[in-house]
Amino acid sequence: MINDSTIAALGGVAASAAPGASPAQARAYTHPALPGRTVVRLTTDALAQVEDTTLASLGFTHTGTPTPVGHTRTRTTGFPEWPILTDPANARHALNLVGDLRRIEKTARAKPGNAKKSIDELARMLDESAPHFLPTFLEEAGRIFLRNDNRAYATQYFGKAREAERAHNLDIDEERHRQVFLEFALAGAVSAKELSAEGRALLERYGAGAALDSFLALNVERVKGGMPPYGGLAADVRRLAQEAGADLGVEQVRSRLLEKLGITGDLVDGRLDCREWVGRYTRMLQGTWRAPYPRALCLLIRRMKGLAGKTVELSNALYCLEPEILDAIVEAGARPAFDTGTRFYSSLRLDRWAESPDRPDLDFLADSDMVPLVVRGIESTMHSHLDTLIAHSGTRRMLGVWARPRLDGEPTTAQVLAEIKRLSRLLTPSGARAFPDQLAALAAHLDGPRLLARTLRDGLVTELAWPELEAAAAESGDEAPTLHESFPAVGVASKGRIVWVDGDQRVAGTAFPPKKGKKPQWWDYLLVKGETAYLRRHNNGTSDLTWSNNPGAPIDLGYAYWERPSWSSATLPVPGGRLVGERVVRVGDSEHPFTAPCPLLSEDGHYWRVDGGRVNEVDPRTGAVGRESLPGPLADLIAPYLRDGWELRPHAVSWCPATPTTERSLMSTAQGRHAWVALVRDGEFLHLDADGHACRAGSWSVMGRIRRPGGGHWLVSNG
Repeated sequence: MINDSTIAALGGVAASAAPGASPAQARAYTHPALPGRTVVRLTTDALAQVEDTTLASLGFTHTGTPTPVGHTRTRTTGFPEWPILTDPANARHALNLVGDLRRIEKTARAKPGNAKKSIDELARMLDESAPHFLPTFLEEAGRIFLRNDNRAYATQYFGKAREAERAHNLDIDEERHRQVFLEFALAGAVSAKELSAEGRALLERYGAGAALDSFLALNVERVKGGMPPYGGLAADVRRLAQEAGADLGVEQVRSRLLEKLGITGDLVDGRLDCREWVGRYTRMLQGTWRAPYPRALCLLIRRMKGLAGKTVELSNALYCLEPEILDAIVEAGARPAFDTGTRFYSSLRLDRWAESPDRPDLDFLADSDMVPLVVRGIESTMHSHLDTLIAHSGTRRMLGVWARPRLDGEPTTAQVLAEIKRLSRLLTPSGARAFPDQLAALAAHLDGPRLLARTLRDGLVTELAWPELEAAAAESGDEAPTLHESFPAVGVASKGRIVWVDGDQRVAGTAFPPKKGKKPQWWDYLLVKGETAYLRRHNNGTSDLTWSNNPGAPIDLGYAYWERPSWSSATLPVPGGRLVGERVVRVGDSEHPFTAPCPLLSEDGHYWRVDGGRVNEVDPRTGAVGRESLPGPLADLIAPYLRDGWELRPHAVSWCPATPTTERSLMSTAQGRHAWVALVRDGEFLHLDADGHACRAGSWSVMGRIRRPGGGHWLVSNG
């Protein structure tokens, strides 16, 4: 059965009120030329006066009482209705043109050019006699061409109507203006230029905030009517949003757009699949760098009844995920779930939450199982927003989790000092009031004599020594000589002179002619078969390579950029040379040795290189890269951990045979090899020593585990 709204939309008379319909009435008229007869006209209540005036100009007289008949489609008040309603004293100027317009419409399809010429002449006359009637006259001209399938001329006359409004600075009835704009827009007779101009005009009439609302409403209705968004819509909305000021960002615009579309109510009441919508929208934000803060989204999510008991699937890209979204999802009764796979960032940041006004306490997040995600990133927010974190109950509780003691029963002095440093920002009156238990637990370990005794029993770092290396450093006369790796040797360099030490022996040394260069501390050296390669940078950005067996013949390398080899990018001796990354460097080579340094692994005469998270075999004779694999013992060592969900971090792996001079090393050495393996799972790092011992650390930058003189171990980190 057809409903009343559809009946009205199709031009019929609906029995009851319906969207898009207005009350209608039947009005009776008599005329001297029609004695004894009555003419009945159907009109909307709003246009009854217009009907009376129009028929009066033809000699008709209204008689009797109007009879309500139902509801008909609401039509825009146009020409001559609008002039009659707004200026009845001058309505004759409009009524005089009605007959001309009807005559012109009869020729508009066959001879549109002649029709346009006639309309332009009438418009000129009206512009001189009653310019305030001109916009509605031009709109009616546009309707004539629309009815005759000439959208191009209709578009022109709609644009001319708006130009007339601006030219004569006419007062605008906003409701009629909105209706006529939408009428022509849905007919495809409003150009993109005119739509953009409407945005500017609304800004002048309304001010920024109201202009944006009206502009969004117009375009939403246009799209709902089946018209596609025009090309400049995004730029126009962005301009209006910027004019609205800092308090109205993209997120608020989106929220208003949802309201205009009528989607908000459906999402809140559960008539739309809010679970899927929230997941999709949040994923979009997670993939957007510095998206506007989603306060409006969070407020909407908290109201969604349909989320209760649901699981919202989110991306595991946590860096761009605002914790407040999770708080809102949990408050709505849903459970966030993250995609599986490696997380490049394993923590949530509270900085933008802390900087936003009207922020919630995040109590729902503090009661959830996602607290560890916040705890891992909360320390960075403390630097600038500690008072804010303490002031809100939810973040205060999560900060309390972060502040829990991390010391075991017998901590070392270094561990206690590290814990004091970690909690130092809480050592304030406000911190003491907020976290009395955590700080009391720290204070229980501050027993000076006991810590000193334990430290002396465990041994001091100064008890570890490398006499020959220290002697070479002292002989350099430099307070900060540079150290260079060519496993198993270490070079001590200063001002062009280098001594290579392997164990308790000096295995090579040379001094290069002093020359001017840029930052000698950035020069690099490499030991290959007893000869030293000396790589020097110049002030002009160029560099050269000199070999110790031919010091007078530096090789110009031109402009060559290279990264200084890191601790993880060890080089290894191979038959005939030294393996550096993916190439074998031989004595006298003229190519840059450090263009692609990368970690190398070795086991039983075989070699591997790590690049881009992949581990591939390397031919030690040519440097050619082979198939992807792992050293057998390494694969066996990590296999049970991989089954438990851990992932290997190849760039943080050290694995090579010990040499006669390194086999007694105190650092990560066992079973004839030096080994250190890093694994990660859900932001947690696990390290395996050469003997298979596992230890947990907060970062992949831990380089190894060194035995203390008095027993136990220290962890060595590069940062």
